[in-house]
Amino acid sequence: MNLYTILGKITYTSKLNVEKPIEFNGISYHSQKVKPGDIFVCIKGYKSDGHIYAQGAVNKGAVALVVEDLQTHINIPQIVVPDSRRALAHISSLFYNNPSDTLKMVGVTGTNGKTTTTFMIDTILSSAFKNTGLIGTVIIKNGDSFIPSELTTPESLDLQMYLKEMVDNNVNHVTMEVSSSGLDLSRVDFVDYHIAVVNNISRDHIDLHGSFENYVAAKKKLVKNLSKNNFAIINGDCTESLEFGNETKARIITFGMKNQFCNFVATNVDLSGNETSYTLEITQPIQTEHGIIEAGYHEITLQVLGLHNVYNSMVAIAVGLLLGADFDTIKNAIYAFIGVERRFQLIYNSSFKIIDDHFANPGNIEVTMETIKHMSYNKFSLIYGIRGNRGVTVNTENAHIMAKWAKELNVDHITLTTSEDYVTSKDSVDPSELKCVVDILRESGISTTVYKTLKEAVVSTLCEVTEKDVILLGGCQGMDPAAKVALQYIYEQTVISKNLSLKEQQELQNSIFASLEHRVAGMN
Repeated sequence: MNLYTILGKITYTSKLNVEKPIEFNGISYHSQKVKPGDIFVCIKGYKSDGHIYAQGAVNKGAVALVVEDLQTHINIPQIVVPDSRRALAHISSLFYNNPSDTLKMVGVTGTNGKTTTTFMIDTILSSAFKNTGLIGTVIIKNGDSFIPSELTTPESLDLQMYLKEMVDNNVNHVTMEVSSSGLDLSRVDFVDYHIAVVNNISRDHIDLHGSFENYVAAKKKLVKNLSKNNFAIINGDCTESLEFGNETKARIITFGMKNQFCNFVATNVDLSGNETSYTLEITQPIQTEHGIIEAGYHEITLQVLGLHNVYNSMVAIAVGLLLGADFDTIKNAIYAFIGVERRFQLIYNSSFKIIDDHFANPGNIEVTMETIKHMSYNKFSLIYGIRGNRGVTVNTENAHIMAKWAKELNVDHITLTTSEDYVTSKDSVDPSELKCVVDILRESGISTTVYKTLKEAVVSTLCEVTEKDVILLGGCQGMDPAAKVALQYIYEQTVISKNLSLKEQQELQNSIFASLEHRVAGMN
């Protein structure tokens, strides 16, 4: 691509040494990944400034720089832009020939439920349209190929590359998680979304955005860029989400349980058994490019548990219908969906149950504990991994909501862990983070036992488990390996208690670890 082509498209304030056409072969924002013939984009990050590495990029063969601050000591072409992150997004989209323009893009944002909702949507779209793409926290899927994700929302250059690869693979429909940081850092600028979803909005990532208001403002960027021909699917039971409707030109579709004026309404919700069921009412006809979605009632059954999955499934069904999938395909696909790792995942279901959930923030904890409330059990035990390196505010908010639900569920003791046997420095727990959780729970009349290692916390709880109990493994990074730790202990104790042959041991292991067969998090 020619540098002059870029100059004719992007917003820039000045340029240096750009007197003749210059061809470039690629783009880089990481100096260690620069190849000869690349443009190097200097990004100002939270911890480092890409301008510092400009000379290093030149030494590796960069033919031009995109900068916010002119590097007068470097004698190669430079384009000065007001925002290098946005410039990276624009240049990347141009370089890969604007791939999202030829895709049906579905972007899902919200405080909770993004991962499960995107997987549900992809399950439906895969059944209806076969070759689909998925980008999110867990994996990046391109048709039949999968790679692990590094970020919930990839950096713009990587995102545009993935989308181009999907276009080349004849993918037509792509579902992706869109995080607040991805929106705030311009990673999804110049991505053309056909449908944007706002699952819910509650307090989260305050440490990153500085305030709840800034967090909401970042989220709103997703719907602001929609056109009148697009759809915004919004949670009608969430006041903060409904405000997003005032920020978009798109057609608004609402879903909910409490607001009977929504387009999609769930009633007769049954969470008491091993499946979740409800009646879905489409309250009025909806015109789409594929025809009319008729008003009416539909009985929906899910294999995944939880009130939150009723909400998630309504979104997935709405997306499928808006994109032209027929209802029978949708119902069969949504029933076949068996969940996403660490999202209220039932990892052990025998004489007692173990549920694994990432338990990230007050909203997530709220829906998880509300689902527990509707379950039948003898005793409920919670093992909670303190959120390390997230600050006192995040842990304080989580502790308050745990204390509230502990009283609701008659829980008088919570097992805490700092998971020092698994976390790295970026997720290590500061004494102040641990103290605020312990103090808040104690003030609420809830005793705690704190274990430095995850294994101790898990084993101590399993040693006291009885028939029909429910154990919840709750927490983020430090709790990722908890499922593997728990199942390994159950396997070892079963082998010890029974005289099993090697073949029987292998069969037992396969059976116990079946729920982790496709697991990524915490399996190293």
